[in-house]
Amino acid sequence: MTHKYDAVGPEAEFEPGSRNRVLRNLLRITRVRNMEEAESQALELAQEAALERFDTDHQFTARDIRTLHGIWLGPIYAWAGEYRSVNISKAGFQFAHAPLIENLMAELERNSLRQHTPCRAANDGNVAQALAEVHGELILVHPSEYLVNCINKPHHLSAHEHITHIGQANSWRMERETAIRRIDAKQDSFYTLDGRTGSKVYIGVVREAGKAPYLRTHADGKWNDNLLAQQECGTTCDLIR
Repeated sequence: MTHKYDAVGPEAEFEPGSRNRVLRNLLRITRVRNMEEAESQALELAQEAALERFDTDHQFTARDIRTLHGIWLGPIYAWAGEYRSVNISKAGFQFAHAPLIENLMAELERNSLRQHTPCRAANDGNVAQALAEVHGELILVHPSEYLVNCINKPHHLSAHEHITHIGQANSWRMERETAIRRIDAKQDSFYTLDGRTGSKVYIGVVREAGKAPYLRTHADGKWNDNLLAQQECGTTCDLIR
């Protein structure tokens, strides 16, 4: 079983000294936690820049998406803002082949972006539908991964089956059923960090006879208890549906 994205090419090179856990980067970061922080801080700056750059009447294009990607990750990765040049897969699911990406993004521009931007939806439900459609199309080109460092369960001795939410402390949390649906659809991936090595430990769905599906971390083809070791999510975390 594959537990991380398989890729071949320059964008798949790892930073020397990172033990093959951090991609080669301009900041010479070698620890996963430090890279998570760097990307998160860069995203906040990119969001501020985007609000200044684009107004509510703007119709987004494929070039705009490349620009936003470059604004976000340009200070970290040399390839930011460019279309992916390597093929990637996860758990046997092959994402869009690199040579097709430019045409796929052009198709996204002609269809979903032209239809849904500028976003003048009549209500929140229509906005959510528009976001879901555009996001879904982008996911097929490039998948999303989310760090999980908190969970909710009835009490601290509860087993994996009783985890009701996963999330990121002081940020977001998600109901178990929502996470399972996203994992099954290969829409998103979720992972924790190994406290000893700092490596990613991916979350999968366990299905056992007579039980509802539940979440558990796995590595090297074996289920483990890394997810149970996470702290409790606070009630102030935004609930993602």
